[in-house]
Amino acid sequence: MEDFMRWQRLWLVGVVLGIVGLSGPVVWSQSGGGQSQEPSPYLAPAAQVVAVRAGRLFDVKTGRMLINQIVLIKGDRIENVGPALDIPPDARVIDLSAATVLPGMIDGHVHTSQNLPNESVEHRTIIMTQSAVRDLEAGFTTVIDMDSRGGFGTVELRNAINRGVIPGPRMQVAGQSLNPRAAEPAANTVPGFYSGLTEGKNINGPWLARAAVRELKLHGTDWAKIYTTQDFVGDELREFRPDGSLVASPSLTLEEVEAIVDEAHRMGLKVACHTYGGEGMRECVQAGVDLPMHMLDLYKDEATLKMI
Repeated sequence: MEDFMRWQRLWLVGVVLGIVGLSGPVVWSQSGGGQSQEPSPYLAPAAQVVAVRAGRLFDVKTGRMLINQIVLIKGDRIENVGPALDIPPDARVIDLSAATVLPGMIDGHVHTSQNLPNESVEHRTIIMTQSAVRDLEAGFTTVIDMDSRGGFGTVELRNAINRGVIPGPRMQVAGQSLNPRAAEPAANTVPGFYSGLTEGKNINGPWLARAAVRELKLHGTDWAKIYTTQDFVGDELREFRPDGSLVASPSLTLEEVEAIVDEAHRMGLKVACHTYGGEGMRECVQAGVDLPMHMLDLYKDEATLKMI
């Protein structure tokens, strides 16, 4: 109990999205035969003013801890921060003078859904919603979901949060990866996952790769996610060989990766690349991927390191 009380006192508050108003923009609900407008409890009204009294405030720009600060928030934007600000008489005051306050944290690589064999759409929806709420409650006010593990439920999750239907952090999403079979030997076989061109990952060649990226754009993703290394050999090996070296088999050609990057940038999307090492890692960097990830063998590859 004592540890819990201490955690409460030291809880790090995401001051932008962690503070919600008593009323907010409307969400649609249906009752009987018609629709009614109800305020969302998860979005701050544009005119609402909140003043946070912070006993300690972490200044991320300078790396210093400031004492006895006031944070003024209007709607969903911080308007001012300082030690002696005038608080409007109609402001809602949150007294955190015994706590430490910092800006909401950002996680640039999450998976709100699990990767369970033959998982139902309904179960996945529950898990994604739970994950978003947990991220927000932990102080993460922005996250990037880097693979839905099939389907475009993460796009719907992002949109539901933005509309105030459910609580959660700001989200950018990749939807489903363009070639998940490079990451997993078997795809989810439940109807609704991996059906159709993009879902089937038919990107053998640059033009099919471009077509798959265009489908991502149609589904409303913010990112395109690719795997340029296949990190398994059948059911026998996962990630590492018996001698300790990485499997890291290249899963796409340089021409295919370049087509994906070029098409994504034309569509206004960013590209993230899962890669462990070898040829696949070099292709990722050479093609101009926005976010190469993992890169476990980078320390061995001086030429690729210089390209970065």
